[in-house]
Amino acid sequence: MENIISKENFVKDFIKNFVPTISIKQLKKLKCYPPNHGYLWNVCGHNLVENLKGDDAMTAYDNVDKTGAVEFQYDNGFMGDDVSIPLSKENDSSIKIKNNGLIEFYVIGKDFSWCYIVTHERDGCGPYFIINKNNK
Repeated sequence: MENIISKENFVKDFIKNFVPTISIKQLKKLKCYPPNHGYLWNVCGHNLVENLKGDDAMTAYDNVDKTGAVEFQYDNGFMGDDVSIPLSKENDSSIKIKNNGLIEFYVIGKDFSWCYIVTHERDGCGPYFIINKNNK
């Protein structure tokens, strides 16, 4: 993974690394493809990727090796960061992210072997922790 992910490349990079075998048409149908057709994190709700949810996701994030990880706030391309940045100390644990009130927030392992996602939904949609065995 490059050290920087741009807003323009975020969706493409996410799909290429986490759901490469799912067509864009299918992702749109399942409301997993932004900007106007859904949220990337819906790939977790539809179990298109191996993932953990809720407390299990938080525990996995707290325990994963975060060396070289990047953080990115992405709200379907309309708001959020223009580019990713190296994971900050302010966001290196699930409780810090929660206390910071972050939503539509992604932390991605340096090799796309994992991704921690905090959604804007507070009723059972996340947080999620994606496990990408293809990139380990």
